[in-house]
Amino acid sequence: MRIVSLTGALGYGFSLSALNRVLEGHVDLIGVDGGSTDPGPHYLGGGKVGFTRESLKRDLEVGIRAALDKKVPFVLGSAGLAGGEPHLEFIRALVDEIAEDHDLDFRLALIHTELDKEYLKARLSDGRIVPFSDQIELTEERIDKSVRIVGQVGIEPFVEALEAGAQVILAGRACDTAIFAALPISKGYPPGLAFHMAKVIECGAMCAYPSGVDVVVAEIFDDHFTLEPGGLERKCTVERVAGHTLYEQSSPIRIVEPHGVADLSESRYEQLTDRSVKVSNSRFIPAESKTIKIEGAELVGFRTICIGGSNEPLFVERLDEIVADTKRFVAEQVQDNVGPDDYTLNVRVYGGAMNGAQFIDLATAEVGIVIDVVGKTQAVADYVLATARGRMMHFDYAGRKSTAGNLACPYSPSDLPLGPVYEFSAYHLVTVDDFSEAYRIEYRTVGG
Repeated sequence: MRIVSLTGALGYGFSLSALNRVLEGHVDLIGVDGGSTDPGPHYLGGGKVGFTRESLKRDLEVGIRAALDKKVPFVLGSAGLAGGEPHLEFIRALVDEIAEDHDLDFRLALIHTELDKEYLKARLSDGRIVPFSDQIELTEERIDKSVRIVGQVGIEPFVEALEAGAQVILAGRACDTAIFAALPISKGYPPGLAFHMAKVIECGAMCAYPSGVDVVVAEIFDDHFTLEPGGLERKCTVERVAGHTLYEQSSPIRIVEPHGVADLSESRYEQLTDRSVKVSNSRFIPAESKTIKIEGAELVGFRTICIGGSNEPLFVERLDEIVADTKRFVAEQVQDNVGPDDYTLNVRVYGGAMNGAQFIDLATAEVGIVIDVVGKTQAVADYVLATARGRMMHFDYAGRKSTAGNLACPYSPSDLPLGPVYEFSAYHLVTVDDFSEAYRIEYRTVGG
């Protein structure tokens, strides 16, 4: 079975020549990952996609048309980056537009993964929700405050959709591996090999040298799988394939999935040709219980920032003092209009001497400074930021000879409102009786 991964994430782009090269042979599935929590909770909370409309449409258009031409499924996971309902709907609308543009017709499956809050409260009450760490406490109140919460599904909904004859599958939040492992596992290939293969190819040709967001093709057999990049300028090597197996993993020998673990402790990597690698001996250990990772986001305020810099030695040397004074001054100045709990003020220093760090040569020191305010409203954030920026700009430190501004600001306006700020309200595991609790599949006929 031969499976094509288009790129590291839908919207990154890929080489048409690389894709056409792998399509010269037979293929069984074309897939691509669409999302991640790497960019933080903003996209989940704000319902925004993580790439431009143009880049997403281009990748979808090429991928779907190629799959339909080859009469194989096209599979996308974590649609729109975060996989919530607005993200899935955005991608679905693009797919409808592509179908109309090119007079395409196909059976579409939409895998909805946004979770009902009452369901989650019941699971919380039953003690079936546990955190990944102690940093995020999940309560009923926090569930209610969450803008949305998604469940990261495994292979089950993909297998169900494939068996129902879906030609294009668009999923909400999903495990990256599920996109590529579902079909081979459903056809009887060893799950240990399938999950290991899927883990390596979910970022496209990042498992090759030189690494890049481009096409890679995997072929799975009963006792091994092989990997080869689509572009002739790249090579899969043992070092790169084994190294990418570690990607986003806390263990070098365990890939944790909703219903078990791929055990790589005895995996063997071999250079098959100068451009391809063979992998064998990856095993699968079923879990005692079924779990789904959930991700939620809640609105916590609004952000405004100012970016500046300085290479004045005395300013850099006294930066700790200047920052402390700025925070004190701001608290005093705004107290009649803004309470201490209505904002947070951070000064982030890059390349600097904060907290007692010393430069080898202070005279050549240069710092970048970001004044960062999160307020309960955008107006509060703007007000506090302007007060802090003004204080830092004109703070009269010891030895200062000029009365001009202390900071060089590269942008005008200097104060940049960034809008809503979200934080993760849920980053937990839910124990489920059946994986179908975490998703709903909708089928549609597109075109025709």
